Amino acid sequence: MATRRLIAALDIGASSVKAGIVDPASGELLKYMDEVAFDTSNPEAFAAAIPDAIRSLTGGLDNFTLTGLGISMCALCKDGIVVEAPNLQWFGIPFVELVAAALRKGTLSMPVAMENDGDCFTLGEWRYGVAKGCHDVLGITLGTGIGGGFVVKGRVFRGGMGFSIEPGHTKVNYTLDTPTCGCGARFCLEAGAGAAGIIHTYQLKGGEVDETTTVEDIHQRAEAGEEIAQKLFIRIGRRLGVGLAGLCNIFNPQALVIGGGVSRARKYLEPSLCSALEGETLVSIRGKSVLLWSELMNKANLLGAAAIVEGGG
Repeated sequence: MATRRLIAALDIGASSVKAGIVDPASGELLKYMDEVAFDTSNPEAFAAAIPDAIRSLTGGLDNFTLTGLGISMCALCKDGIVVEAPNLQWFGIPFVELVAAALRKGTLSMPVAMENDGDCFTLGEWRYGVAKGCHDVLGITLGTGIGGGFVVKGRVFRGGMGFSIEPGHTKVNYTLDTPTCGCGARFCLEAGAGAAGIIHTYQLKGGEVDETTTVEDIHQRAEAGEEIAQKLFIRIGRRLGVGLAGLCNIFNPQALVIGGGVSRARKYLEPSLCSALEGETLVSIRGKSVLLWSELMNKANLLGAAAIVEGGG
């Protein structure tokens, strides 16, 4: 029996860490953990804990070799460095170097690749998901923040400084007061349509919140028939539609893929999102981008992280 070539993958988000073992030939996620306990406050300690996490993940697998570790990171990344991760308070961290050293020390030496989480999401959807076969894909993730990426012919689009796009920080002139964005700026799309902005707006509209309230809690209230929650997601859909229209006017993508935890409220978001997207997109490209909703969901980033090890991105 031939030895399977597998890839370890980590998805480091603002509020949780996921991990998996991927068969890159099929896109099958052979092992998956949706909540791995890592100390994200300390990059060095985080890196040191990775070898044990990989060993735990591969337990029970037979006849395989790990060909690399792919990391999806909620940050601006360049050349293996976490340049800016405001939600983790990591700045200028040579994380790939730290991880590679920890793997060598743990006798698990292998190539390590890291990319922005929005790019990994988009690569995952382009290679294995709903956007498979599309020439170019604009991916948007709705969660604690708003991430995304633009993939053209399997390669991540980057500007002149080598960074991927940051759709959550496109500017929207909100008429309603919103929290300051995690990046420190005002008027970011993320400030009004990321988790903090959603909860903030819900409270302004009369919803009951405390320090434990999450977007998922509000979604459940909408599902239970609460009018304030339902109208909230309609408002958030409109905000997203305006922001995404601006991005479509710039990039003219063949496909627009939306994912992330907040997208579970699709049935409330979609009508107003589509209406704003239609109304604010240039006439010449209106209706030309196919709107898709992720089916891979939490697993897309891990699959995209595996794709960068394989040479994607």
